Amino acid sequence: MAEVQRRARTLSAYAEAWLASRLTPSGAALRPATKFGIRNALDNHILPAFGDLPLDEITTAAVRTWRGQFAAKGTDSAGAKAYGVLKAILQTAEDGLITRNPCRLKGAGRAMKRRESVALNPAELAALADAMPRQWRALTLVSGWCGLRIGEAAGLRCGDVDLEHGVLRIVQTAQYIGAQLVMGPPKSARGARTVHMPRHVTDTLAEYPDGESG
Repeated sequence: MAEVQRRARTLSAYAEAWLASRLTPSGAALRPATKFGIRNALDNHILPAFGDLPLDEITTAAVRTWRGQFAAKGTDSAGAKAYGVLKAILQTAEDGLITRNPCRLKGAGRAMKRRESVALNPAELAALADAMPRQWRALTLVSGWCGLRIGEAAGLRCGDVDLEHGVLRIVQTAQYIGAQLVMGPPKSARGARTVHMPRHVTDTLAEYPDGESG
């Protein structure tokens, strides 16, 4: 009986229960994108490596070997995310199921530093916008000059654009979850905001009939 109970506590079984009951620190349900990211990490990286193992048989040495394989494959960012999910799951399991979390690798939750991003100067941004097809030109200018993330810019509706006062109201974001485009609120309260547009961006948007600018 003890062996049956032990085998029932495989990482796969425990992870499914953990994800089903997972909430944000404020007690709210996980955002669809967050849940999708965890699901992706589980299905593609964590469960193939550890899913059939009892929780107490996952060792730090095994985690170290698994984590190191991502850098060798050039997928270190995915490895950092997957490690973070595994660490969170096993941290919860410390509540009576395992004595110590084996995810104790310094820096394993951070991807190797990528090349520093280079911002376009105004002339380069203008040239990029001019090279875009008409339906993407406004999106390029709004993203570049107003500092919007792509999901914020893609989530704008006609009613969120106030040309008279030269402002944008960020009240939703657009993102793909798998193959489905999903609209939702900004990730945090600070993400919902009003952004002022430069005059030339306002003038460009005014050239588009409602709904044409992407």
